[in-house]
Amino acid sequence: MVAGLGEDALGLPRHVPRVNFGRFSWGEQDMRRILAVTLTLASCCSSVALATDLNVTVEADVCDASTITVGPACEILYRVTAELHDTANEGLAVVVFDLEFDGADLSPADEPTELPMLNFVPPNGFSSNPEGYGGTVRNGRLVQIGGAQNVFNHGQWSCEGDGDCPAPSTCDGGLCTPVSGLPGGTLITDVASPGSPVVLVTGRLTVPSREGSYTLQVANLVANVIRQGATGDPFWATEVAGVYAVTNLSIMVEQGASCCDGPPVTIPTLSEWGLIILALLLLVVGKVYFGKRRQIGGSLSRSVPLNW
Repeated sequence: MVAGLGEDALGLPRHVPRVNFGRFSWGEQDMRRILAVTLTLASCCSSVALATDLNVTVEADVCDASTITVGPACEILYRVTAELHDTANEGLAVVVFDLEFDGADLSPADEPTELPMLNFVPPNGFSSNPEGYGGTVRNGRLVQIGGAQNVFNHGQWSCEGDGDCPAPSTCDGGLCTPVSGLPGGTLITDVASPGSPVVLVTGRLTVPSREGSYTLQVANLVANVIRQGATGDPFWATEVAGVYAVTNLSIMVEQGASCCDGPPVTIPTLSEWGLIILALLLLVVGKVYFGKRRQIGGSLSRSVPLNW
């Protein structure tokens, strides 16, 4: 998806019905006005090339693996992590995605509890979903997980008149007056930079009681990054990020398996030379051991008289 004007300026999916700014829940009309004021200039009124790509991985949290074997009806803790593919940006600004599981209905994911993802939820940032960062259950799927940082630099919007500002804000001295309830966090740069992946969301699911192969997968992934060289004056310019690779969580349910077996464990083995050396060591140890026993036995037979 290419960011442009209005509802796509943040790169959010067109099916997102409302944006949650904490105490205020803004409808599509309000959202268009906000985005038009804050990010139209960020895209420079032109099509935006994909500045970078995002790698996303879904893993079992305890196993630290994306391919696991578990027993029937096991509960699994999962996490979704992200890492940008290159440094042609200043870090992640917006991320929205769905989760789908073909084994059972999903429940809402966890809300972030620490930075940097705490900066993607109200009051620091905003969620693309009025029900929260953790998404909404719809037909068993978990939709509209995610949020955005305060790329607006709220309180520093330039304007020529009240019509340039989202109600109830007004234009005062060339700047829109602050609106209570809008994001107020300080934007964090270099989120999900190469070599420093971040956990986007965590959650839990219960696998089916029947044996088989199942997948927890990411769908409808949309992300924006902060444009390279952006300073936040008067707001943070963003660009749409592409998707480089998505690794989904593959789950095999088998009778007798534990609740998190993970991938096959590699057992260390000896090479042929290692076996030869080990055999020689055993021969040497055996020779020394039995030689000492023979000497001890001989000395005892000579020193102890036999009485008949």
